[in-house]
Amino acid sequence: MYENPDRLTIEYEGKVIFDTGGLVSWAGSEDVKFGPGSSTTIKVIINAPNEGTEWDLTVNCPHLCPCGG
Repeated sequence: MYENPDRLTIEYEGKVIFDTGGLVSWAGSEDVKFGPGSSTTIKVIINAPNEGTEWDLTVNCPHLCPCGG
């Protein structure tokens, strides 16, 4: 997230595994570990209630999925 605040939530198998807890600006990076599980997908939700928001997002799984965290 840049200057304009946003909220980021990540879900895996219907459970929240990361949440910024509210709108944040100038956020850094997070190494989110999760699992085990059978799903090979995660759900990323970005709540951007303000106009002109900007952010960068990179998601990767360094292991063969399903990610065992």
